[in-house]
Amino acid sequence: MHKRFLEMLPAFVSWSILLLPLWLSFYFPKYVSFFMAAFVFLWFFRTMEYIFFLIYAFFILKKTEKKNFAQKLIFWDSSPEKLQKKYRKIQKFQKENNDFMHTSDIHHIIIVATCGEPYEVLEDTFFSIKNSDFNMEKVIIVLATEERMEKQTASIREKLLQKFSHAFGGLYSFAHPDNIEGEVLGKGGNITFSGKKICEILEKKGENLKNYILTTLDSDNRLDNQYLNALTFHYAASIDRQKSS
Repeated sequence: MHKRFLEMLPAFVSWSILLLPLWLSFYFPKYVSFFMAAFVFLWFFRTMEYIFFLIYAFFILKKTEKKNFAQKLIFWDSSPEKLQKKYRKIQKFQKENNDFMHTSDIHHIIIVATCGEPYEVLEDTFFSIKNSDFNMEKVIIVLATEERMEKQTASIREKLLQKFSHAFGGLYSFAHPDNIEGEVLGKGGNITFSGKKICEILEKKGENLKNYILTTLDSDNRLDNQYLNALTFHYAASIDRQKSS
């Protein structure tokens, strides 16, 4: 009974909020009209705010697309005097605090989560990564599948592993078990399982995981050509890179 009440509570609260102004308008029409006017103004303001930042983000995106991040990586490692002043200051701060990182030391792990998507969708995603303006020897791809979908994904996995086996620095596939106690089935558990598996492999090889950046993709995500370069540069040029976003 208690569980059933908790299940009904969100719906009851939602409907009460929606119907309360209608009910109160019969008894307090003046105050309800003030409330509705304020409510409309609030959401008008929020809409204008949303539109403003949407346009602002569009221009920031276009400005960023014009930057040559491959060149920035070279400048960061060997010619810092050619960088913007703020990045020179960051690099100086990092060296003073023994936290400087060469971009040439940075590698990438990209986990692609899938649960029954067709081969063509995943193939396009893999091609978008492969065609990136970045050294693919420093990129490890992990195909994260679900054990319960093994019949549907087995042939797709084999085709992808065969076609892209030499395209990256490493290509792995892990099937997320469907019987892990206390875990909810879904993308989060899938990615977490594959992430732990690839980390175990790298640690056994003696790799420093601090030099790896993890990116998670849905099966139909497409990377921009400059994504890996941009991510590498901003990761290296962050003062507190473990907590930056």
